[in-house]
Amino acid sequence: MPCRRFRSAAPRFTGLLVLATAVMAAGCKDETRRVLFAGDATGDTTGYVWTPPPHTPTYGETLARLVEAKGCGEVMDTVRDRIVTTMAAEVDVQKERALKQVELGCGSRLAADGGGPAVDAQAGETMVGTGDTLDPPESDAKDFPANGERTADAAPPQVEEADFLKYDDKYLYLLTDKKLRIFDVSTPADIQEVGSHTFDGIPRRLFVHGDFAVVFESKYPLQLLSPNAGMDAGGGWQAGTDACTYGYDCDFTGDAYSLDITVLDITNRKAPVPVRKTGITGTFLSARLIGNVVHTVVVFPQLAADKYDMRPKQLLPWEEACSSSGAVYPYSAPQVAEAYELLKAKNEKVIEQLDLTGLFPSVIDQRDLLGKPTTDTELFGNCGGFLIGQEGDGQNLMGLISFDLTSDEPLSARTVLGRPGAVYATAKSIYIAQRHYRQPNENWYWQEDPSQQATSVHRFSLPATGVTTTYMGSGVVKGLVLNEFSMNESGDDLRLATTLGKMPNPAVENHLYVMQQAGLDRLETVGALTGLVKGQDIRSVRFDDKTAYLSTADKTAPLLVIDLTDKTHPKEIGQLKVPGFATYMQFIAPRTLLTLGFEVSGASSGQVSWSSLRLQLVDVAVPASPKLLHAEVIGTQGSSSAAATDHLAFNWDGNRHWLGLPATVCGAATPGIPSQPLEFSGLYVYDVTAFNGFQKLGGLPLVTPNDEVYATGCADPWMFSTSEVKRSLFIGDYVFAISARTIVSAKMGALETPLDTQSL
Repeated sequence: MPCRRFRSAAPRFTGLLVLATAVMAAGCKDETRRVLFAGDATGDTTGYVWTPPPHTPTYGETLARLVEAKGCGEVMDTVRDRIVTTMAAEVDVQKERALKQVELGCGSRLAADGGGPAVDAQAGETMVGTGDTLDPPESDAKDFPANGERTADAAPPQVEEADFLKYDDKYLYLLTDKKLRIFDVSTPADIQEVGSHTFDGIPRRLFVHGDFAVVFESKYPLQLLSPNAGMDAGGGWQAGTDACTYGYDCDFTGDAYSLDITVLDITNRKAPVPVRKTGITGTFLSARLIGNVVHTVVVFPQLAADKYDMRPKQLLPWEEACSSSGAVYPYSAPQVAEAYELLKAKNEKVIEQLDLTGLFPSVIDQRDLLGKPTTDTELFGNCGGFLIGQEGDGQNLMGLISFDLTSDEPLSARTVLGRPGAVYATAKSIYIAQRHYRQPNENWYWQEDPSQQATSVHRFSLPATGVTTTYMGSGVVKGLVLNEFSMNESGDDLRLATTLGKMPNPAVENHLYVMQQAGLDRLETVGALTGLVKGQDIRSVRFDDKTAYLSTADKTAPLLVIDLTDKTHPKEIGQLKVPGFATYMQFIAPRTLLTLGFEVSGASSGQVSWSSLRLQLVDVAVPASPKLLHAEVIGTQGSSSAAATDHLAFNWDGNRHWLGLPATVCGAATPGIPSQPLEFSGLYVYDVTAFNGFQKLGGLPLVTPNDEVYATGCADPWMFSTSEVKRSLFIGDYVFAISARTIVSAKMGALETPLDTQSL
């Protein structure tokens, strides 16, 4: 690559930059060096060959990589350094506001956004602490390979995602009401609960594998980040029960509760027996079952100061300052600046004295699979194998914890100091894609680059045998990934799509990158297509072997087709303009793409107003000329489906061409009534083929007009689309719809007449 000069954006990384610059300089010096055969040394120029210079990592690649820590001391020192940086940035923001207030004086009070009249910044202490993570629910995906696509010839081992419901040809396993409940559904007209197991906390996710079940349970609340640490500032933790499943208006940060993992022997379905219980002082982010091995990504509490001051106590709030000084602002700009600099120095001393030992992660692993009770507490030991992200904007420890659910062997863990992110897995790799937001006066991946968002990707390889994962390398690209479907592994390549910016910003644009394993710790970008569909952001992505499909949002949004045959030069080869946008896409045949999303009722100044649900079948037999085969429009504005923003609710039976779609269907608006009337809430079932399109087989209702849910069923925004039905199953000729309150069964052909209803 051509030689470049880099300069530091932040003096705190001077040593790192000096080292990086020295390496780069060495690379540039050797750029013309050649490897010669013996004859060349004596002046004979025949027989020599040129070799390319060794790759010199760019500044961005250097910041993206993970470096093994030398021990807990280095980890704690790094955390303190990051806390100081975070504190200094926060205080500088307050200082700039205070200096603006000096300019305004007592005649006008500074607004919260720095513009006009508003609330004064609070003096005193800001609480800073923990964020933790619970990831999207993950579907009953025993037929799914890693990216969620169903393919008939997917090579073993299968990659399965955790979900709150599983099925194994006879029994339905459901997490509800603090229990794992096991139902015999072999007689659909008579659903029988045959066994259960009660938990102290709230069970969230589940695997069932043979005669074992693995349950992920939210246990104790963990300390949260301060409310002013928004997502764009590196916070964005969600507390509560709802996980971020889609990723458009939320970050993958979960419910902020500690995690227990319980392995149950369910040989006797009537009486499950715990054989392993692992208590973790971190929160569930995501999990995959690959063969017998469970890989769980856990985010631990953010390591941070308990409290520090955000405003100098000697500077009075605006009301007091102006009322006590005769309406003359009593502070000059130099006084304000000096007060804030002294505050930073004071806070830094507090942080330097902080003991972080008690905040470090801990795991208690108790197991008795073979009648030999064993307890381990030293998983993290002396921080052996900890990896430190070099970007400097993450204070969380994130663990990739693995174990064989059929074995009594200990846990294995890889631990990273950095931000959480979207998790994507294949049978051979796990990728964690971390979103980054540029902050003032901090290092950034590209020097003197105006982009404000980036995604770093870390790859861990999975062993052919055993459970220990291996860190393989990292890379960084511009923009943010939407979710796991924005990534796809093909051979040794990782393809990913990102959006830089967000609507309605007219400068928003989209990129597609191809990254390749290079060396021992690097994912190198080998191909890129940037600047796609300016003014619109990505709403869904799907890949096949040679092609990427991107759906963006506008009144008539394009389904973009990207050719990846030459990975070094991806190119746009086709577009299909359709009303609205897709939030989920899936192949139902090699040449047919099924999409689910929303129609758009209007668009102005970069903003779109969504309306009906929309299903589409797109023929991609000729990728350069995609063709809309069929479309099904469902309801009016306010209509929604859990499957639109949670792919695990999308139920496709490829053998019979059946689609089970959870649906909240709204009718036409009535003048004078603020919301649309609810017409249907339950499960729609379609027969779907490229030839006949969407043939509706009926609807299984779960909500009736006298139900209290009926009155509020048409109020969900599209990015948090949901429905009463959360999951569905096809068992023989019978259909099962599952909500948080009931399991309802019906026979195909008579969906409107349920056979049995099991209250939960």
